Amino acid sequence: MGMSESFQDNLFDYIFKTILIGDSGVGKSNLLSRFVWDKFRHDSKPTIGVEFAYSNTQIDEKLIKTQIWDTAGQERFRAFTSSYYRGALGALLVYDITQRPTFNNLAKWLMEIRDYGDSDMVIALVGNKIDLGHSREVSREEGQSFAEKEGLCFMETSALENLNVGEAFLELITQIYKVTSKKSLDAEISQAQITPLTSGKTIYLDQFSETEEMTGDSGVGKSNLLSRFVWDKFCHDSKPTIGVEFAYSNTQIDEKLIKTKIWDTAGQERFRAFTSSYYRGALGALLVYDITRRPTFDNLAKWLMEIREFGDSDMVIALVGNKIEMGRSREVSREEGQSFAEKEGLCFMETSALENLNVGEAFLELITRIYEVTSKKSLDAETTQAQIITLTSGKTIYLDQFSETEERRCCC
Repeated sequence: MGMSESFQDNLFDYIFKTILIGDSGVGKSNLLSRFVWDKFRHDSKPTIGVEFAYSNTQIDEKLIKTQIWDTAGQERFRAFTSSYYRGALGALLVYDITQRPTFNNLAKWLMEIRDYGDSDMVIALVGNKIDLGHSREVSREEGQSFAEKEGLCFMETSALENLNVGEAFLELITQIYKVTSKKSLDAEISQAQITPLTSGKTIYLDQFSETEEMTGDSGVGKSNLLSRFVWDKFCHDSKPTIGVEFAYSNTQIDEKLIKTKIWDTAGQERFRAFTSSYYRGALGALLVYDITRRPTFDNLAKWLMEIREFGDSDMVIALVGNKIEMGRSREVSREEGQSFAEKEGLCFMETSALENLNVGEAFLELITRIYEVTSKKSLDAETTQAQIITLTSGKTIYLDQFSETEERRCCC
């Protein structure tokens, strides 16, 4: 059963990634809210992009941390959420028993899950809103039949009345646990399926973080985002970066341990000549703005132009709106950030370095996108040295990667 205690990651035996999928309005966000916080929102609005939460579970004396992603069901956000299928070990496919179209669309969602997800992903079908039985348009038998035909787990729920919600999530997590624990995996495959707590082979990616000018872009929180991500620390009296600072972080993706070198460069105008040279050869940029200071958002176009002028054409760029803990002083809406990101083809996330909200997820999304771009290239020997590595046991390889900063909502 879900536990509210917060455990350090190194105390967990398994860390699973799961996703919620289905049409907009079927109740995915309220199912998540009910399971994690035991809350139901009557005025719940459609999810924009992606939101997530964590739940801790114990099965067979094993502690399991589950990261649950709630992805937008609206068609206009599909391109944004589709990348989240990769790496997910389970999916909760949800429909509304009072809305037959949401049931009719299950085949489409299932096809997408199987196209983008791993072949052994566990999928549980959930018919939600059984509290509205008088308006039912899809019988329990129809749901059960569809699940049996497709080889899915099945359950009907009510987020409003908290009926079977915990049971649905627990069934999904239990099935994932059974699949992963029954595999006879060698060390590398084990690390590819379950987020590991051990080390292995290493790829080095040099990542560079560019900051902004005295026009207001300095002070958006880039240095504290870096500090929170790498050392889990926040400095209340953080001073503007002079020149360049950097740090390293280790990440695992698809059997690979990736070491990212993150450069935090000065955003003040007088240091621009010093930092601009670092764009060339960078593989990624974190472009950060402050949601409480509109000028930092208005300057994004300028920073983006500079990145695209000096950076490589295939550089991955993630837009981050920082300081969401100061929502009462917000000057840039989440929708504005999302709209800008969609227009420019960027990943997007909102963060709080102070409260450690979405910071790790923002960096991980950027690193994951860079990995996906580089790993898909078929490169000759010389290009391989500059862009992507074919990893062999015992070897360490360096990639130059660059990261641009300005301040989130959930990405990518």
